[in-house]
Amino acid sequence: MKKIVFSILLIFFSFLFCFLIADLILRLINYPKVLLLKKDDSDYIQYDDTLGYRYLPNLDIEIKNENYCVQVKTNSFGFRDDEWNFDGKYKSIFVLGNSFSAGYGLPVAERWSNRLNYLLNIETEKYSIYNISVSAYNMKQMIEAGSYLSSFVKPQIIIMGLYLDGLSRLHDPYVFYNGFAIRSSHVKYAKIKNNRLMFTHFESELMKNIESFAIVHSVFYNFIINKMQKLKCFFNANFGPEYNIAFYGVDEILPELKSNYDRKNIKLIILPILQHDENRKFRDNDLILYKELKHLCNENKIYFADILPQMEKEIAMGKSFFIRNDSHWNEDANQIAAQSLYLIIDKLSCSY
Repeated sequence: MKKIVFSILLIFFSFLFCFLIADLILRLINYPKVLLLKKDDSDYIQYDDTLGYRYLPNLDIEIKNENYCVQVKTNSFGFRDDEWNFDGKYKSIFVLGNSFSAGYGLPVAERWSNRLNYLLNIETEKYSIYNISVSAYNMKQMIEAGSYLSSFVKPQIIIMGLYLDGLSRLHDPYVFYNGFAIRSSHVKYAKIKNNRLMFTHFESELMKNIESFAIVHSVFYNFIINKMQKLKCFFNANFGPEYNIAFYGVDEILPELKSNYDRKNIKLIILPILQHDENRKFRDNDLILYKELKHLCNENKIYFADILPQMEKEIAMGKSFFIRNDSHWNEDANQIAAQSLYLIIDKLSCSY
């Protein structure tokens, strides 16, 4: 019995020693600096009973790394927008979306909702735009965020930014785990401390605390998580199944949502979030989903921002739509989205 206990302890301390050596090596080669570039908004997320999570309210911080340097401010509601005025003086537009619509990695002036606001109000102020987007929100959270804000002000237009590569979030929503947005089915348990939300693989409180400690203090633990996420993304991109709009249930949700908004005299516009790869090529499956989504919107008389032709034209001229070392949209992509949405809303304005 003593030999078994001794062997177990020897294995444990040997593993711990190797773990600490690996942690030290990564610190010596400045790995935390690299890791921070891969971090998402989880440091600025808090738990919310209705929406699952939202940004911390009244933030005013600078996020700086090798890819970008941006000032991030949130209002008292916990969204990355100015403090909202609900006086009803102007027509209201709700922006529902995820990190692409929240303006990840960009100053707020450069994201498409702010560019759209400038285009719409360049002559006379006609609209107030409320951006209630949060990183990794799925369609259900977007709809709930819109319902939440509609108790304060009634929108005339709702723009929903749908990330084509993230439509699977409808049934397996993304959550934040150690700075990464990953599917909640992979992290089934949650730990809430001081109103901050952390998802975890473990059910017992002891293991939650150990993992929480490792996330905060261990570079090697973060290194492992980082590599696991990259591996998972690689397999999803190269060996994942080919899905379609019907598989995700979008063909049922959007018409029902459109019908609901029609009863409230609200116009719905869909903005497809389309990405290219490092070779400036759009993935075949994304193009299929884009085509299906466009057809679905046309069938149900839902306004659709057809950004693909302009994107293809500018890519052919050598442009890229990525933030440096990141797959989120840069200023050029946001400008295309804003211009496309402006043309739709300008026509709608004539009918009001």
